[in-house]
Amino acid sequence: MAIEVLGVEHIDLTVNDVARSRAFFDKVLGEIGFRKFEGADYIHWANAQMTIAIRDASAANRDARFDRYRVGLHHLALRA
Repeated sequence: MAIEVLGVEHIDLTVNDVARSRAFFDKVLGEIGFRKFEGADYIHWANAQMTIAIRDASAANRDARFDRYRVGLHHLALRA
């Protein structure tokens, strides 16, 4: 039996400048109706369909070749 993918549940990004990224996503996602929530380890913006989150890349991991906490895509979750 095939699993039906209904869309993107959330996208988590790891960034090297949280303040700069927060300002960008506040402007862009706020303009299209996302609401911001801030947690201890990450900031996320959500609407009724999906969430986009940012988290800080630790200094120790910024240059790591294979590390899920380096700058870039942390993970993508699909709604199924």
